[in-house]
Amino acid sequence: MQKNISTDDLEFAREAHERWLIKNNKKDLEKAIEYYSKTIVSNPKIPESYYRLAMLLWESGQISLDTAIDKCQLALTVAPDNINAHLYAGYFWKLAHNYDKAEKEFKKAVDINPFLSSRGRLNLGLLHAEKFSKIKFNTGSFIKSFYYIITGFFIGIFDYPYIKMSLSKFKESFDIGKYLITGNILKIFGLKQKAKKTYKKACKKTGRHEIFGKLIGDIDIQNENIEQAVVFYNKVLEINPYDREALLKKATILQTYYEDKFSEAIDVYTKALETDGERGYIYYELGHLYLKAEEVINAVNAFKLAVEEDKTNAFFHNALGYALFQAGQYEEAEDHYLVAINLNPETEWTATVCRAAALIYSDVKHNNEKAIRMYKQSLSLNPSCSETYTALADLYFNEGDYDKALENYSKSIELNRNDAYVFNKLATTLWQKNFVEEAIIAYKTAIDTNPCYAPAYNNLGVVYLDGKNMISEAKDCFECAIENDKDYTMAYFNAGRAYEACNDKIQAAKYYGNALKLNEHKKEIVDIDIEQKIHNLFEV
Repeated sequence: MQKNISTDDLEFAREAHERWLIKNNKKDLEKAIEYYSKTIVSNPKIPESYYRLAMLLWESGQISLDTAIDKCQLALTVAPDNINAHLYAGYFWKLAHNYDKAEKEFKKAVDINPFLSSRGRLNLGLLHAEKFSKIKFNTGSFIKSFYYIITGFFIGIFDYPYIKMSLSKFKESFDIGKYLITGNILKIFGLKQKAKKTYKKACKKTGRHEIFGKLIGDIDIQNENIEQAVVFYNKVLEINPYDREALLKKATILQTYYEDKFSEAIDVYTKALETDGERGYIYYELGHLYLKAEEVINAVNAFKLAVEEDKTNAFFHNALGYALFQAGQYEEAEDHYLVAINLNPETEWTATVCRAAALIYSDVKHNNEKAIRMYKQSLSLNPSCSETYTALADLYFNEGDYDKALENYSKSIELNRNDAYVFNKLATTLWQKNFVEEAIIAYKTAIDTNPCYAPAYNNLGVVYLDGKNMISEAKDCFECAIENDKDYTMAYFNAGRAYEACNDKIQAAKYYGNALKLNEHKKEIVDIDIEQKIHNLFEV
């Protein structure tokens, strides 16, 4: 019974191993390892299990070269005249750069059966070629290399396993190539659906879903059939869970098209990190997903890993700067923004980073001088950005430099006449400079630009009330501001002032009371005692 079990396990292992060699399917690799291991347990006297298991474990990175050599030695202990055991042992000795021991093993394989020595001779030829290319050229090694390769090629006609595997691989390659060429031609002529049908047929005929499944998924993406694309990428990943291309394409789809699947996208990108290839891009995308998930610390760590992978990537530094800013680590954020600016991959993009750095200087460090300098640098890179002129004007306004504020608000309006905020700020600046009529015109323009913009109504009301003594017009403006923003504390307060000015104490008290109630939570009015204002209305 034990013999039958070991024979079955060995046969299963061989079949899976052959599929792995032809199709490079990760599941077949795992099955082959599993069944070779079972064979060793049930029958330790089968040499094949040792050296084939050694190769598979080494290829999958599970054992070292020394351990692989030890397993081949176990096979030779069981069967000293096993050709394959000597070939595998020689192969691993060659990888370990012990050319003498490798040559000894290959020669033993040749001597055991000269008629089946094709692989041994070819390995000896390649060994001598490697020796004279890596160590030192000598005529003897060159002649031996040439001799063994030529004789190995001709003797190969007697090596049945070698021929069988070569024919299987040739047939597999021919079938795959036939479908690939046909599909590509159809795509060139715009026949994507027919190409898709060709690839589906190829999946059935060749079983190579990991090749054709990705091509089908790519066509589905081009046709915006996103759900079907994910289905086919998943089929690829069922066969090989670590197919890097399929993992990255699936993660990109989840990140781009599904707002609620960022956690799944994170998992897929994380799995892709276990594959060979460039990692910086993956860490970069992970960082953005962590930001979406509001996991700021994880985002910072991901972007830091991206920067470690490529310290000259400005986009990585910028993303890290943003994440650090969100995490409240302003000093480090500033450093990375400045690195990104100095790398300057593209002027408009760098101008945007300059604005981000300026925000740290103005809002966090309260260093308006540096902030202004950074905004000016941004404008030197991109002079057609209205938002930068607006931000710079706001800084000048806060510093009380109304002339420069006017200059920059005006430049912003030249570039974009559809921003009610800028017209409102321009009007407020004109009001500060006592240009009353001009301020009224600018406020009305802000309202025309956005009829729902409450601050413009409120500010226009202030000009009517305090600058023109037009109380009725002022009341209308304050009530429009309140209508568009029910929680506008200052609009209620100003409406109270307007009604107080026309001696309507009841209405004045009503609006002051609303302002007082809102201000308890919003704390927008800090230098006026609203409660005292109400008291004064009815003071005898």
